[in-house]
Amino acid sequence: MANASQPAWWGGHVKDPLFYYTHLAKTGGSSFVEDAPRFAHLIKCGDVHCGGDPKVNLPDIVLPEMGRQWEWRRSCNFMACEGKLKPNIKRVASGSEEAGRVLTRHPRSHLHMLREPHSHILGMYGHCQTRTSTHAPVSYVSVSFHEWLGLATKFAKTGSRKDRDAMGKHCSYNPANFMTRKLGADLQAAKREVREAAYVGLLEHYELSLCLLGTVVDGAAPPECGCAAAASNDVPPVNATNIDYESHPETVTVNEDVTALIEKLADSDIPLYRLAVNRFERDVRAAGMGCWLKKEATPQEGQHTRDDNVDDRYGHGHKTRFRKGQRVLDGAREHASHVARGQHTRNDGHEHTPRSTALTP
Repeated sequence: MANASQPAWWGGHVKDPLFYYTHLAKTGGSSFVEDAPRFAHLIKCGDVHCGGDPKVNLPDIVLPEMGRQWEWRRSCNFMACEGKLKPNIKRVASGSEEAGRVLTRHPRSHLHMLREPHSHILGMYGHCQTRTSTHAPVSYVSVSFHEWLGLATKFAKTGSRKDRDAMGKHCSYNPANFMTRKLGADLQAAKREVREAAYVGLLEHYELSLCLLGTVVDGAAPPECGCAAAASNDVPPVNATNIDYESHPETVTVNEDVTALIEKLADSDIPLYRLAVNRFERDVRAAGMGCWLKKEATPQEGQHTRDDNVDDRYGHGHKTRFRKGQRVLDGAREHASHVARGQHTRNDGHEHTPRSTALTP
């Protein structure tokens, strides 16, 4: 049964624990829904690769079925889908009123993964405009990063269908405060969700986030997450999934003008992410894994350091970290004419890879 391993904080408010993961596009969600059941006592309530296609509204189909499966059999405890949190919980409730009540009344049943906003928006653009895979389902009209951000800024200001379509033909994501809009009605609601959720992970600390998940759900992390392993490893040596959609944002130039547009579009996501970083670091230290935070904040030998150019908006010690083949941004302002190197490849392309160019809000 799904209640074989109840978290200590569950408190018995329902018979069986239930967790809902808000799959925020381009934050590693496709990898996370595969990894989560391997690192914690989580059992999928159906197809958790639940994304948006303009021709088929999968959340309307999949989420009610997840609710029914949980209520009828109680043999699962893990739901996930892309899209806004509250509307998706209502969809679950249409299949199971009890599941809907649990997810609505108890934010400690919510799981989230966030991403540094500069990196996040670049990842959206990269997914649409720099993919080399022959299996990419959409051919978007080519556009520069700067031009696309300008179109997104205009749509954020006007909200008009014309401006939405002008942006959407180049990329179906709407990057304006993406994480804030998905987690709450406004910044304050999204912050409340980050504070009260059972779990908040960070893509920039993906392996460590999986370790933290184990402590949240089961009260213990895998042995590989212990500080003994930190002496010889830069990140916890866990077997994490890495889904790569063959995008290449490392080829995109990020200059001062681009950075200014990103920060305008992410004016709510930036403070939301700062809160998430503080929450994550506090939870990791409370779980006895703070040794990894110090380790991950230090650039590897032979790699660049940005200590002289760090904007500490995201909290003490949350520095830029580089690894072979990937660049993990921590919120430091991009230097003029900087070329992004090796963006993180845990991309969650299912939500916003529609077979038409219709914009996903």
